[in-house]
Amino acid sequence: MDLKKLRKEYLSDRAGLEQEFLADRDFGKFLKKHTALLDRIISLVTKPVLEEHRLSIIAIGGYGRREMLPHSDVDLLVVHDSPDSDESNILRNRISSLITTLWDLIEDLGHQVWSVEELRNLDIKEHYEFVLALRDGRYVAGNKALADTVTGEVFPAVFQGNRQFFVDIIHDEVRKRFAQQKFTIFHLEPDIKESPGGLRDHLAAGWLQDLSGIPAYLKHSSEDVKGAHQFMLGLRILLHVISGRNDNKLAINRQEKISFMVVPGAVEGKSSDEIRMVIEAFMKQYYINARILNDRCKTMLDVSRPADGSTKLHQDDLASPVNPLSVMRIFNRAAKERKKLSYSLKKRIAAAIPAFPENTKFPELKKEVELFFRPFRGMASLLWDMYDLGLLEYLVPEFGSIKARFCWDYYHRYTVDEHTILAIRNIERLTVGTLELDDKPTDDRFASLLEESSSPVDITLALLLHDVGKGQDGDHSVTGTGMAEQALKRLGFSPLERERITFLVLNHLAMSTVVFHRDHNDEKILNDFADLVSDTETLRCLTLLTYADVKAVGPGTLNGWKKDQLWDVYVKTYRKLTLGYGADRIDEDDLGIASKLVKGLPRDFNQAGFEGFLEGFPVSYLRTSPQKIYKHFELASGLSPAEPVQVSISSSEGLYELCVVTPDRRRLFARIAGMLSYFDMNIVRGYGFANRQDIVLDIFEFFDTEKRFRYSREKDRFSRMLHEVLTDRRSIREMLRQKDSSPLVLKMGPLEPVVYFEDDPERKVTLMEIISPDKPGLLYSIGSVLSSLECDIELLLINTEGEKAVDVFYLRHNNGILPDEMKRRLEREILEAI
Repeated sequence: MDLKKLRKEYLSDRAGLEQEFLADRDFGKFLKKHTALLDRIISLVTKPVLEEHRLSIIAIGGYGRREMLPHSDVDLLVVHDSPDSDESNILRNRISSLITTLWDLIEDLGHQVWSVEELRNLDIKEHYEFVLALRDGRYVAGNKALADTVTGEVFPAVFQGNRQFFVDIIHDEVRKRFAQQKFTIFHLEPDIKESPGGLRDHLAAGWLQDLSGIPAYLKHSSEDVKGAHQFMLGLRILLHVISGRNDNKLAINRQEKISFMVVPGAVEGKSSDEIRMVIEAFMKQYYINARILNDRCKTMLDVSRPADGSTKLHQDDLASPVNPLSVMRIFNRAAKERKKLSYSLKKRIAAAIPAFPENTKFPELKKEVELFFRPFRGMASLLWDMYDLGLLEYLVPEFGSIKARFCWDYYHRYTVDEHTILAIRNIERLTVGTLELDDKPTDDRFASLLEESSSPVDITLALLLHDVGKGQDGDHSVTGTGMAEQALKRLGFSPLERERITFLVLNHLAMSTVVFHRDHNDEKILNDFADLVSDTETLRCLTLLTYADVKAVGPGTLNGWKKDQLWDVYVKTYRKLTLGYGADRIDEDDLGIASKLVKGLPRDFNQAGFEGFLEGFPVSYLRTSPQKIYKHFELASGLSPAEPVQVSISSSEGLYELCVVTPDRRRLFARIAGMLSYFDMNIVRGYGFANRQDIVLDIFEFFDTEKRFRYSREKDRFSRMLHEVLTDRRSIREMLRQKDSSPLVLKMGPLEPVVYFEDDPERKVTLMEIISPDKPGLLYSIGSVLSSLECDIELLLINTEGEKAVDVFYLRHNNGILPDEMKRRLEREILEAI
């Protein structure tokens, strides 16, 4: 038998099936034909041995289920009934030779060889994965009676005879997998097989259903489950065909191509906005199907290992008649008693909701809604039940517009509805005490705000409604405010009660803008923000909403540094609201405010030189810690023709600060930013200003994400190269050009760079905000353009959101705001440069 020829024919036939699948998208036909193709080849190759010996070949796992994808493993079980003797050893040698032949023919072949007796006495603790794969055992070739014995007698006896063991092991494996995937189906780049809601969920649910039976209540019908399973199978075949390997990750760079293949009526070659809409439509379809499979899996986990019945409320606990009021009361009882809803109770509620009257309005329901939305432990879990059963959309139909809505970018990690409930969970976790539900310490500062708040219901209701506008066109904050007004009015909230909630919805991004995109050391910025919130209770609510909202964007988004920045803005604004605004901004040559600094000056420092060093810096600089200011002056004192650049690098709790002091020179800010970019530093904040002696102080705060500065020699190399770049002995432009040519280029979705301008005539400054995909050398490119047009950078604020950079520059030209013509030229040249 010519194996090379046979393999070539197999690969050719499989490629033909793949092309046929791309043409008709009939996954069922593909799986059937591909499985039959493998069956025929395996039967043909094994026939000589099968005719000589009594054995059987059984397909197991996905191959056994006839779910044979293009590049999945081909798992086989070879069974014999020979005793452990010389004859058996001869047979095993023949089987080994046979398996070697199959390896030459089929890539990714997996195999097991057992006798029937060995299978009856299998060590299930060691081989439980094999037993689960055997559930799908299917005869392929050889002695059929032997195969029937294994699949019809041996497997059921082992599987059902050790029911509790297999229930426990399936639970452990599912929980382990869920933990690896952060317990959510809403990944930016989900794994079709492993992620919650993927094909492994469907498999685990099937195993548990075999062991425990069908539950009293399943949210989704068997037709819904079958459709979701088929959707995932078809999607997985597409991924295999497109990648040419066993790759099950729905990566960003494949979503666009697959979207146009899956979404009905989608036509390629459209604008970036239309492409985004197609991708979001496809990903919404994915998440809806993933949720169906995940819901079934989680239901089977509960049913197969039920908790103590006393921890649940049952259908008899629901008062008659079953109406919106009685259902809200049962949810509030569950909240008060810290109980869950049993499946029999869920079934009764789900059956009743479709018959509820439209536009229900009565005071009792409003009271129950307010009671439920007062933060409590277990709130998010019950809110999910409310959502799954349809009660949440009955109470707030506006919420339905964001169901499984997907935002295609690197920043948001969840669909809008899951993000919303996760945000509410973040508030819930502040009620628990010193520990969060995942055993990580809660930030007591924000927990204290919730405890002090007189309006906790306003916070959770505002969070519930803050993103409902994302289901509509236009500014989602403005659109969402109108939708929130409708929802609250329908529920019976008075105009006064609606006022703060709708304010929070309208301005839910205001505080994060101040914290992360503006200079919150600027008195005017803080004064304007204080004017916006106007009172301390609204400030508390907006702070907590911002905390919960940012934290729910994705794992690790609200890191320690960002929490500190948020808290800093809260404290400063609170002081303004309670103590007044204080003195106006002083003239730059007035050193009265610096008198304490002068008095505390170290003895060996020259007072006149220190005062001269301060003159010309903005007053906001004087709020820097005295130790840092003295250090900056010490660096400036060390400047000389032989040493024209002074550099200091310090760190605190993982955040590094680079300080460069030097006489002003061309492209200074751009060169420093370029060096940090060259060393892969994540810049989070930057300042740059000059005094009247024309000495420039540039400060950058950054994270060393690659941990390069843990080696002192690397830090020394950075300082040496920075000196060379700033003194024209090395070209940062050339260094970055070579770095850009690296093959490690990250492709991002269709985010078009944009540039915004905002004039502040009072301060004679223009704010320029740039939103762009992040990339090495971005700040250098922008800084070079600013330098070429002779724009002075007073301050720079940098914030990186996933792979999106949001940079804000405070600019002056000829000591004033930028002329309109210069703005237009800046926008054009910056967009070309980046």
